Amino acid sequence: MIFVHRMPARWTNQVIPKWTQYTRVAGRRPHMPVYYAVVQTHGSYYGNTNWTRVAVLMKPSMRNQVASMVRTVEDTVSSSEAEWASVTAGLEFALEQGEDTVALENDNLQVIHGLVVPGVELRHSYAKYHKQRILRLAEHMEWLGARWIPRERNMADNLFHIKHGASHKGN
Repeated sequence: MIFVHRMPARWTNQVIPKWTQYTRVAGRRPHMPVYYAVVQTHGSYYGNTNWTRVAVLMKPSMRNQVASMVRTVEDTVSSSEAEWASVTAGLEFALEQGEDTVALENDNLQVIHGLVVPGVELRHSYAKYHKQRILRLAEHMEWLGARWIPRERNMADNLFHIKHGASHKGN
């Protein structure tokens, strides 16, 4: 389901420290554009059931509404894989919404490190799989950058804890 929300005040008033600049991951542009969509992602793995949910919160580049999506993902084996799957789902969601310049934010340092450090050796096959999917999605983008954010600043995590009374579109 896709939910459309007004942008929360705490999201618009965030002060981003200089040490958390976006690092270019891929795309046709070499430099960060002026306008871009901010996509926050979060994955949650429930080990006793092997059930995973991913959440995406996106502030589009040119509109002042936030869109969100929560979906179930099958065949995951860990919370780390759930985070990788959330990034993949976030980029798919952004492209579906017509965004091709994306600033990705996630609270899993291992995932962000795997994306932004060139030539980093990924240990797990799921990480290699998702990184390749992410890079294939980025071939359709003008610019993709990423950065780590503290978990308390990741508003996508809140999507697992709220009941949606907002209007929704899509499925």
